Amino acid sequence: MPNPLPREMRAAGLRVAVVSAAFLMPIVTGCVPTMEPVVPTITGRVVVDKVPAAGARILVVERAGAVACQGARLAAVSGADGAFLVEGRNHLVLAPLAGDPEPRWEVCVEYGGVVHPGYRPFGFGLPSAVQMTCDVSRIPTDAFDGVCR
Repeated sequence: MPNPLPREMRAAGLRVAVVSAAFLMPIVTGCVPTMEPVVPTITGRVVVDKVPAAGARILVVERAGAVACQGARLAAVSGADGAFLVEGRNHLVLAPLAGDPEPRWEVCVEYGGVVHPGYRPFGFGLPSAVQMTCDVSRIPTDAFDGVCR
């Protein structure tokens, strides 16, 4: 049996339903859909005792705690001046109306066949960009310390 409403009216009804759902979602769930950085854009330099380290691999995992950054989906290689750039990643999430999300990404630096713990953010909030210097000659002092500052 054909629908008695004209096609234009059905399309208008669908638009009203979608817009209504978008406005009601924050009230019902306490969250709003938004594009959030999973990993910020990371720029910096890799050095060994203040001398640029060319060819170092910068590995970034989206979930902190991976052993030696295994499963890293983002990576970069430092140039002759030690500089690197890792493009950030965003994704659609339901963000709470109150409070800041906890960052979960982590950086490792592979140089000379050794994977060094690099940087693990601490606190709340997700920056869109981070700049750091990674000195692979530095010895980390604890589980949250790394070679990058």
